[in-house]
Amino acid sequence: MSDVLARSAIQQLPHELIHHILTLSPDPASLSSLSRSCSAFHAAFAARPAKIISTVLSLTIHPSVQRDAYIAVAASRLSPDDPAGFDQFLDETLYPKPAPPVPWTLRHAVDAVRFHGHVQYLAEALSQQILQAEPFTAPSYGGNDNDGDSASPASPPPPPATTSEINRFQRALYRLQTFCELLNRESSYEEVCKVKGFATSPDVWLACYAEFATYEIEQLSCLNDLLMALVAQILHDVTWGHLGVRLITSASSRLGQEVMSRGLETLHALYEATSYDDSREILHLGETKYDRPVERRNFLIDRFDDLDGRQYLGHIGVFDDLPPEVKAKLIRKPFYPDPDPGPGRVWERVHLSEGIPIGLVAVHQFRHYRRWGYVFWDEERLEKLGAFDERWDDAASSPAAPEDPFLVYWEIHPEEMAASQMLRSKVWARGGRGYWDHDDESQVIFPARDPQDQLSK
Repeated sequence: MSDVLARSAIQQLPHELIHHILTLSPDPASLSSLSRSCSAFHAAFAARPAKIISTVLSLTIHPSVQRDAYIAVAASRLSPDDPAGFDQFLDETLYPKPAPPVPWTLRHAVDAVRFHGHVQYLAEALSQQILQAEPFTAPSYGGNDNDGDSASPASPPPPPATTSEINRFQRALYRLQTFCELLNRESSYEEVCKVKGFATSPDVWLACYAEFATYEIEQLSCLNDLLMALVAQILHDVTWGHLGVRLITSASSRLGQEVMSRGLETLHALYEATSYDDSREILHLGETKYDRPVERRNFLIDRFDDLDGRQYLGHIGVFDDLPPEVKAKLIRKPFYPDPDPGPGRVWERVHLSEGIPIGLVAVHQFRHYRRWGYVFWDEERLEKLGAFDERWDDAASSPAAPEDPFLVYWEIHPEEMAASQMLRSKVWARGGRGYWDHDDESQVIFPARDPQDQLSK
């Protein structure tokens, strides 16, 4: 009887108040339960579902990130056997201009909240990692350069990442996940189109990349370099050396690209791993040649080559002299209209201030900028760093960068690489497993001898 009276009382409430009560749900799963609890809640929810879901989601996913989150979830639901579904996906998510409200459903929202934990963790971990290293820890950051005078006070630590900076990382991570989902389906689309006799199959990258500003693609390039340094640490494995797997010696390694293509869930697990064995368990499949890591082609690194702008640059002249339509094609409008001009300004400062650009995305000469995620920071932080000062025109005066994690491999000859595989193979034959380093085999784990075996000898 009390439940009936309660439902009757709810139905007498003003519609606006019922709508407001729905938006107070802590998460989409709770909203789903509440919307089905009585006819009044159900009717109010059915009238404006996407708006109510978006409001509830804002407690977990910032409104400026929600569109990218929705696209990643929608991409994960695409069938690899339906190329037409990919075309529909583009028409509904990437292509509409101006961007319509995100068409959330409860099912998509529940999935988004579940996945957002990976995005949130990586965004915070990467931003903290960068801010705890050069150039942000340099004494000159913020103008407190004591010229080596130890008596002068040290510079205060840089302020933590702002909400807008964290959101920028999150949007880029969702886009990375979206490209993982789409590029992992591309070969299946090709097979389906071949079987059905279609003349062409979808070119996923070509269909998508032009919807983003070039600096937004450069954000993906930064993520690639930062995350590849993490992935590289796991390839020092006894078993994989025995199976002929090479070490990852650069951010363009196709072995590392295969791990990257697995998506944020795997990368989050690797980042949280507290030991080499934990990391190894995430990627290790077995001891046979069929279980070894394989190279991944046509993923991010190979696709970045399509965006270097060489078809427009160099032979035409300095950037300022290019026709407006060519400039627009090189820079492009951002997918997310970021109110902070910092990322776009610093990308132009790095790539276009030299007159004749040598490339637009993932340029080898600019890898030191990518190591501190230069296109992720607010204009205020970049100005404090001196990113727009004239001294940046001199490469020797531009901000210091974190040490290149792949620098140790530059002096290693191919013969030494091959020798490391032979050494690891010998260790493997003796039963050793786990992490191996040429100068330190102390972390190799050997099986314990059975006391009965020792007595029988």
